[in-house]
Amino acid sequence: IFFLWPIISIMSTTLLRTIDQLISLATQSESKQNESDVSPSRLDAIHSQRIQFDNHPLSSIDVNAPFPPLQNQTLLQAAFGKQPDHIPVWLHRQAGRYMQEFRDVRNKYTFFEICKTPELVAQVTLQPINAFALDASIVFSDILVIPPILGLNVSMQKGVGPVMQKTLLIDNNDLTQPVLPSLSAEEVRSKLSYVYEGIKLTRHALQGKVPLIGFVGGPFTLFAYSMPGRASGAKKAMYQFPEKCKQVLRTFTDAVIAHLVGQCNAGAQALEVFESNAGELSPNMFREFVMPELKRIYVEV
Repeated sequence: IFFLWPIISIMSTTLLRTIDQLISLATQSESKQNESDVSPSRLDAIHSQRIQFDNHPLSSIDVNAPFPPLQNQTLLQAAFGKQPDHIPVWLHRQAGRYMQEFRDVRNKYTFFEICKTPELVAQVTLQPINAFALDASIVFSDILVIPPILGLNVSMQKGVGPVMQKTLLIDNNDLTQPVLPSLSAEEVRSKLSYVYEGIKLTRHALQGKVPLIGFVGGPFTLFAYSMPGRASGAKKAMYQFPEKCKQVLRTFTDAVIAHLVGQCNAGAQALEVFESNAGELSPNMFREFVMPELKRIYVEV
């Protein structure tokens, strides 16, 4: 296992947002029509449910069998400093709305229903692998699977994106009154077991064609999503109540570490930490608040 460490690219994030906006405009009317009859409980991370299939093509795979041998090792070769057979190519959002096959699945199921259903996770993860000559696959999941298990529910709405149903209130430095619950590693992995089921099934469905990448959101990025005003709200709180914010970052980091270990144990062959909101911080704030948590992730995982 190795880290693609860390992904902090303002340019790539901006480009992806621009592409997303273009795709969103192209599919907006279709999205509104298809989601008009969807129950709100199907849209959020806490209440959405796994889809049960009677005869999905991937349901018959024996996930307890040994994983197939890896055929394409260029990504792993490059990561470990070896000479790869060729320059490895992969995309951070391989399964997405640019593919008609993905839009067909999204027209039937909500975002978190797909995330919670191993057969659908494997199906959409394989779509770009089957369509393009890529050198790695990225499990279909989301960085925002962690806040809901800490009580911060989120909905994924077509044409809008993630919408937090509850945000953090930080108005003091009292560390005896944490604003987030502290979960053990076992509790985190129990609540996110659907991610690991999806990883295990996807590893088998890939049949060793390419390695599978797992990922998490970085602690500050999760913190930013969980605050009113997102990154700007998080920065304001960090100036006003630094010790309380460090406590929150430590709690997110604990969950991130547990989740990364869970993905590794399930079969992920590489891990990414998307600390994509870190570009909003000054170098001093990054060094004081974020770097210690990223170092801890690297060491403890």
